[in-house]
Amino acid sequence: RKLVYADWLEEQDDARAMWVRELVTATETLGKTSALPKAGKYLDAWTNMLGLPLYRGIQKFDLVGMKETVLRLARPIVTIKTKPTNEAKLAVGASKFGGHPDLSRDIIWPTFEMGPLGFLGQIALSDVKATQAGRALPGDGLLSFFAYQNYNSGYQPGVGAKDARDTQVLYIPAGSALTRREPPEDLDAEGNAILPSCRLEMCEAWDLPSTEDRVALELQTHLKVFQNGNLRFQLHDCRSECHRYGHHLMGYSLHGRRLDDPSPGIDWVHLLCLESDDNLGWSWCDGQHLAVFVHEAGLMKRRFGRVFGYAS
Repeated sequence: RKLVYADWLEEQDDARAMWVRELVTATETLGKTSALPKAGKYLDAWTNMLGLPLYRGIQKFDLVGMKETVLRLARPIVTIKTKPTNEAKLAVGASKFGGHPDLSRDIIWPTFEMGPLGFLGQIALSDVKATQAGRALPGDGLLSFFAYQNYNSGYQPGVGAKDARDTQVLYIPAGSALTRREPPEDLDAEGNAILPSCRLEMCEAWDLPSTEDRVALELQTHLKVFQNGNLRFQLHDCRSECHRYGHHLMGYSLHGRRLDDPSPGIDWVHLLCLESDDNLGWSWCDGQHLAVFVHEAGLMKRRFGRVFGYAS
C-alpha cells in the first residue's frame, strides 16, 4: 500500500514519493543497522502515519526479530496536547478540553444517580476525519465527553457498577444548532466544576498495547510472547518511542497502577485516554489516567449510548 501511495505522490509531482520508497526499502529487510530515512523537513503527522517512529522503536529496542508481531499489534491513534486559551476565542463546536459544552437545545445535561456529570471536553470529528484512527468514527459532528468524580468521597469513574453511567459520551450530528451551555445549578463543584478551557493540538501516531492488555481475543496469542523476560519492557519502550503517552483518541488504554486490562470486555473498544493534566486540574487517582471505552456494536452503528469510564 505504501508503494501505491508513492506512485500516487509521483503522479502528483510530489517529492515525498522518494521518501516513501526509501522507507519501504529499509523496512522490508529491517535489521538493527538498517538506515531509516530521516523525517527532515516533513511534518511529524505525516511521517508518524507512515510508521517511522514505530520502525525506529523496533530497531532501538531490539525487536527486529519480532517485527511482524509488533506491527500486527500496532493501532493508529490521534495524540492530543492541551494549550490553555480564552474560551471566547474558540468557535462554538470547536475541539477543546474544559470550558463549557456546546450542545444542541434538545440535549439534557448528562446526569446519573449521584448528580450531574462534569464536562471533560469535546472533539469536532471533522478535525480527525482524514486520520487513520478517525475512520472508526463518524465523519462529522461532535463527540462530547462527561464524567462524574467527587474528591471528598473518593469517587472516580469505574468505582461503581459497570452500568453506573458515571461516564457518558454524546454524539451530536453535524448541522445541529449548538449553544454554549451553562451547567445545572446542582452540579457538584468537587471534581465536576467547569474547568479552564484548552484548545487541542492533534497529531497522528501509532500505539502498542501494554502486555496485560486483553481487549480482543486475537491479541492474546501475540501478547503471550511478551510475558517473559525483558520483552515486556521492550514493548513498553517501543510504545513510548511512538508517542509520549498522554491524551489520545482510539488505540489502547494506559493501565497505570492496575495491571489487568480496565476494559469491561473483549467487545469494547478503547475510545479516549485522558491523562492527569495541570492545564485542566485533572488528577485521575493521583496522576493516573481516565480510559473511556465504547461498546463495539454501538460504535459500528455510530452510537455512543453504551460507554464505560475507568480511572486507574
